[in-house]
Amino acid sequence: MLMHELAIAKNIKDIVEEQVKEHNEIKKVERIKLVIGNMHAVVPESLRFNFKLLCKDTPFENTLLDIKEIPVRGECNTCGKSFIMENHLFICPFCGSISISIKGGDEFFIESIIGEE
Repeated sequence: MLMHELAIAKNIKDIVEEQVKEHNEIKKVERIKLVIGNMHAVVPESLRFNFKLLCKDTPFENTLLDIKEIPVRGECNTCGKSFIMENHLFICPFCGSISISIKGGDEFFIESIIGEE
C-alpha cells in the first residue's frame, strides 16, 4: 500500500462527501471521474485499492473511480518543438536542450461525480 495514494484517496473521499452534503441532489455516488496528470506519479490501481479500503462499510463502498491519465507534455524553449515527456526526463528529444517548459500533465481534479438522485 502506497501512502501517497492513501492520502489522495482520503482527500477525494472527503471532497466528494462534502460536495454530496452541500448539494443534496445525489443519494448514492456510483462513479467519480478524476483527471490526473502523470507528473503527480499516482499509481491508478493503488489509488483505487486505497479508495476501496477507505470506503468499506460506508455509502461509498461500491463507488468506482474512473481515472483519466494525462501525459506530461513539454515544449523546448530552444527549438520550440512540443513532445510527450517520457520518464520525467527534462531533455528535448529533438535538440537535446534542457530548457523545457511544462505544458501539461500536472492536472489533478475531480471532473464529475455521478450518482443516483
